[in-house]
Amino acid sequence: MAFTRRETLHNREHRYRTGSVAACFTWPSNTTTFGQVTTSLMGEDVLVEYKNSGWRNQVDRGISATTRFVAEQRQFEYVPGFFSFRIKCKTTNNWAYHDEEGNLSQGISAIIDLPPVASTVISQYALAQAIQGAWRDARQKQGAFKGSTFMAELRDTIRGIRNPARGMRRGIDDYHKAATRNARRAVNGRSLPRNRDDYRRMGGPSQRALDRALSDTWLEHAFGWVPLANDIGDAVVAGIRLSRRQPRVRFHGFGEEESNPSIVRTTVSFGSSQWTLNYDTSLVENQSVRVYGAVRLELASLGASKAEEFGFTQKDFAPAIWEAIPYSFFVDYFSNVGDVVNALSFPKTDIAWCARTFVNASIRDSTRARFNRIFGSTLETLTSKWELLREEPSSMYWSRRYVDRIEYNDLPLPQLRFEIPGSKDWRKWLNIGALANLRLFS
Repeated sequence: MAFTRRETLHNREHRYRTGSVAACFTWPSNTTTFGQVTTSLMGEDVLVEYKNSGWRNQVDRGISATTRFVAEQRQFEYVPGFFSFRIKCKTTNNWAYHDEEGNLSQGISAIIDLPPVASTVISQYALAQAIQGAWRDARQKQGAFKGSTFMAELRDTIRGIRNPARGMRRGIDDYHKAATRNARRAVNGRSLPRNRDDYRRMGGPSQRALDRALSDTWLEHAFGWVPLANDIGDAVVAGIRLSRRQPRVRFHGFGEEESNPSIVRTTVSFGSSQWTLNYDTSLVENQSVRVYGAVRLELASLGASKAEEFGFTQKDFAPAIWEAIPYSFFVDYFSNVGDVVNALSFPKTDIAWCARTFVNASIRDSTRARFNRIFGSTLETLTSKWELLREEPSSMYWSRRYVDRIEYNDLPLPQLRFEIPGSKDWRKWLNIGALANLRLFS
């Protein structure tokens, strides 16, 4: 499917006056001017696409349903503006008005044109980030299903059902005692009815007092049972979810790289340049990569070693050794050695399936627009007085994206990287400084 849609940006300019202003300036009595600009084509142009009619069945079975997909997507967002001012002729005391609405950019190409085509090449920096994050997330997701964790969750579920049930059973006993006590008080210590016939024979004030006492006691205790019943319901639902846990769970990793924006200042004038509309249009390319898939979850069998039952498997050995090395965290500040060790020790056979999608977006952002009042909201001369009535800039936003999706045969290993922590990693620099001082004063 190719691009099929355009958007037309309209502009309406209305000029009129309340009476003669010829003694001060020239102004039409009542004139309306229309203009329009048509944007470039937008929508989605699919370059490569393979249909998968059985994708629902594949998802239910926990296997990959990913197909090849390549497309260019164009998205345009537009917000119309409004600008209005008036001029007073001091000689005649009449006003002249100027109202303009819609597209206020006057069709300037630097503001409304389609941005350049996005790159069709994947960012290696963003890909490395995504792969590293995918391995880390896969290990964490699988680690959450260790035998000890499963048993702890099962224990909490059983406790969640048992304890509120015990509370309700005790509550029923307490209610019976309280109801008996209050009922005897209501009938002044006389014997209570044993059946329906005894109750009907009571009649009169005694029966009404008994009803009121029993009702008040029921309400007092029932409000305390509602939270217990809700707790039991929540625990049952949790138990059902626990019993239906899928043998696979999704993981993902994300990486991003963005170019420095190129900003162009464009000025549009109104009212003989008394007011201007300034557009700071930025042009930037954003490249993102998402690596995702599913990791197999298996509960250790009863015949497994005691170490496995406590959540420690052979694939955890190498990462544990690395973390035990003094100041290994310091090395990880400047490299991804720890993530590489984790990936190398993680069996690739535990990865059920994986895929990769990268999106390169070329963005022209003309939403940062503001009016500049050269002489403020009013300007007064010997013959006229100018007044600003309303100002709302119009804005445009273009996104031109190249999307590429593909299935991986296996999850690639992260590449070893070295980098200096940036300014956002200020905690790392504090730790580095603390280590330096420790070394200096030791």
